[in-house]
Amino acid sequence: REELLETVKADAVAALQNATSDKTKYQAMLTDLIVQGLIKLNEPKVDVIVRESDADIAKKVKGDAVKKYIDLVKQATGQTSTCKLEVNPNGKCLPPAADGSGKKSCAGGVKLLASNGRIVCDNTLDSRLATAFDQLMPEIRSTLFSTNV
Repeated sequence: REELLETVKADAVAALQNATSDKTKYQAMLTDLIVQGLIKLNEPKVDVIVRESDADIAKKVKGDAVKKYIDLVKQATGQTSTCKLEVNPNGKCLPPAADGSGKKSCAGGVKLLASNGRIVCDNTLDSRLATAFDQLMPEIRSTLFSTNV
């Protein structure tokens, strides 16, 4: 059973690699992941950590993400908010995509840091998959191991 569950999880990780291959969709996803993290953090200065290969995309979308965040805060609260983003400060970045070597890897997404790294919002695709997998474990087990099939 555990081997089958690990196979399902490995297949999901492989599918995540495909999610980053369409640059237009991935750019929109990265924008939304940044906005979601900004809403969670609600901080004026945030460091955006991405894979080195995603740094140019993150720099390209950071202005749109801040604008979208400010608009959402204004719409929800009536308050004017500000936020300054810095992408991969001091050369800090997430590990590259998995290459089969077993080294630490990241499928994509962002990690947002505020208050000098004391507040962290992990919005990487890997962390989102792990959360979804844990939450859906009862349904996955039921589907894979149901005796009523």
